[in-house]
Amino acid sequence: MKNYYKILVVLLCAAIVISVSACSDYDNKESAKQVTFNTLFKQPSTPAPHTKATANLSPSEQSTTAETTAELTSAQTQDENANIPERTGKRIYYDQNADMRNITSKQLLQEINIGINIGNSFDFRGLGADKSIEEYETAYGNPVVTQELIEAYYKAGFKAVRIPVSWTDHIESNGKINSDWIDEIRKVVGYIVDRNMYCIINSENDQSWLTTSEKNFEKTKQKFSAMWSDIATNFNDFNDRLLFESAGEILKKGNDYSDPSKTDLNNANKLNEAFVKAVRKTGKNNAKRHLIVTTYGSFIDENTLSGFKVPKDTAKNRLIAKVNTFVPSSFCLDESGKTLWGTKEDKQYLYEVLTGVYNKFKSLNIPLIIGEFGIINKGNESSKIAYSKYFLEVAYNCYINCFWYDDGKDFCLINRTDYSQKHKNLIKALIKSAK
Repeated sequence: MKNYYKILVVLLCAAIVISVSACSDYDNKESAKQVTFNTLFKQPSTPAPHTKATANLSPSEQSTTAETTAELTSAQTQDENANIPERTGKRIYYDQNADMRNITSKQLLQEINIGINIGNSFDFRGLGADKSIEEYETAYGNPVVTQELIEAYYKAGFKAVRIPVSWTDHIESNGKINSDWIDEIRKVVGYIVDRNMYCIINSENDQSWLTTSEKNFEKTKQKFSAMWSDIATNFNDFNDRLLFESAGEILKKGNDYSDPSKTDLNNANKLNEAFVKAVRKTGKNNAKRHLIVTTYGSFIDENTLSGFKVPKDTAKNRLIAKVNTFVPSSFCLDESGKTLWGTKEDKQYLYEVLTGVYNKFKSLNIPLIIGEFGIINKGNESSKIAYSKYFLEVAYNCYINCFWYDDGKDFCLINRTDYSQKHKNLIKALIKSAK
């Protein structure tokens, strides 16, 4: 009988060891997976906390848990966010006329609650010179952008629209941008500013030549300057509701997302400065236009933020910095990743990311926007709403303006065919949280 108990104890111990080993292996695999996504998108490398406590709940129980844990009382929020200046009072609006107003970029950003991207419409590259403007605009599978779509954004409550634009395939042999492509972009910009919304146009997906690589970098900088000089000239008549952004991403050759070297960071800074100088040289409204410059790759890791420098500018207080933020990537980007969000650990992680970015640009005395943020559709609406509310609560207390990345598909909020709202409760939460 004693031998029987000894055998039983040995078997139980062996089972415990195997179980612990299996859990450890699972966590290691999950951590490695998270690091892979964080490396690709250059977000902070700390994995987001797992919500193991809810893993075995039913879908309805998971939804209830996410909604319950997602809410903070105002007292708790004030305690946890004590080191962030709380946004107070109503937004300030300045009289708009046909000319450029004498306001700073910080003042201008006070007029924007939240923005939205028209992603995957004007940023396709590689179709060929024989393709039409419409073929380029619809290459990702989205329809042509219409005035009705802009009206839908406006009615939903968005005050700004960011348009990622690729120019590479439309630069002609004389170095000028194809007039038909310019006219198409001008048309959409007109829809936006005529609705008293703000508009941002940039250089997106031009990395076939726009790189920080040392080889031929001077030629790259010259081409970038010439391109922006032409863009700025063609859009000089728009008032300060139109902003220019240097680039969606500035990377190494071959869209290399690996850690940038000191040279890469310095060259990204030089491209930002070349952009500012080229736009200012075109004069008129562009002499005072509010311009947006990006970190290397729009990354927010410590190395990138430390290497970012504010460009010299002939206009005073007319520069804005930009980053992109999809954290944690397992929740925001990975279709097979985390679906629940809202624990105390989740909030603490996101809080630390956003306040860390805020403190960096505060020290540089330059206002900041998050040009792209969002969560793909994974059937987890309550967690998406909880995440978005908290994201914007922290960001806007830090005076960081945010732009939801709408690609017409996985991140889509407004249907681009019938202009209906695909996620009404999420849109309502975004608008309300950003006021």
